[in-house]
Parts: sequence; C-alpha cells; structure tokens
Amino acid sequence: MLAVNPIYAQKSSASAYVKNVVLKESSNNYLPDRIVGKWITEQKNLVVEIYRSGVEFKAKVLWFDDEDEVSSPIDSRVDFRNPNPALRSRKLLGMEVLRQLRFKEESNSWEDGIIYDSISGKEWSSCAFFTDSGRLRVKGYWQFKMLCKSIDFLPYKGQR
Repeated sequence: MLAVNPIYAQKSSASAYVKNVVLKESSNNYLPDRIVGKWITEQKNLVVEIYRSGVEFKAKVLWFDDEDEVSSPIDSRVDFRNPNPALRSRKLLGMEVLRQLRFKEESNSWEDGIIYDSISGKEWSSCAFFTDSGRLRVKGYWQFKMLCKSIDFLPYKGQR
C-alpha cells in the first residue's frame, strides 16, 4: 500500500488549485481578445479591424474590393443604401459594421452582436467563433442561427 504524507497532499492540492485558477484566469482574459485584430475574408474582398470597446467587440471596414465600381475612388464611397437618410452620406471606409458582440465563455464564442450589411442596408443579429481550422466565422442571422449567412476570415498580414 502506498502511504501519502497528508501535509504534502494538502500543499500539493492547494498548489494545484492555485495553478488551475491562475491558468483559468489568464486563459479567460486571453480568449475574448483572440478576435481582436485585422481580418481578411477568404475571398480577399474585405478587410475589417475588430477591436474591444469595454466588454463588447466592434468592427470597422479598412478596405474592400471595388473592382466592380470604378466610377468613384474607394475612399469616397458612401452608405447610400442605408434606410436612414441621415446615414446615407457616411463613408464606407472606417464605417462600423459590427457592434455589441460579447464573449460567452460557456460556448467559447462571441454572441448577441449586430452586423450591418451595406449592400442591403439592413442590420442582422450576429455571432462569431473560430472553426476547427482556425478561421474566424462571423454569422449574420434573423431570429434563428440556422437561417444565416456566414463569412470566414483569416488573419490579415498586410497583403491582399
């Protein structure tokens, strides 16, 4: 029979507990911010920057492919499809397209966000998570996540 010193067992148990709490805390602080940074779509037609604002995460447009519309420079394009006439003159570059996204530890995902589609001028509920292959998947949906449109992003390293 193996004898265990009870004092050593208590120290070992306390040490393991502290180590577990420290690791859990540091990983929790890291996981929500994993989404922060610059991202490019797999099709390489959109670059966004996701950033933290308090407890929520937001995204703004840094660049988009404008080859289909060459009549005006990319930096002069505006949100002309917006249903709110007061917002139709805002520029697409730098425009906030994602807001209110919050990290949910239990699902290891970002939920309860709102995403704006400048093509339709509509806002949708949104969520985001990392796929098994490491891509950032952002979903826009109406009421049910099954009725959604997804966009996969890769980390943007400055080259399109």
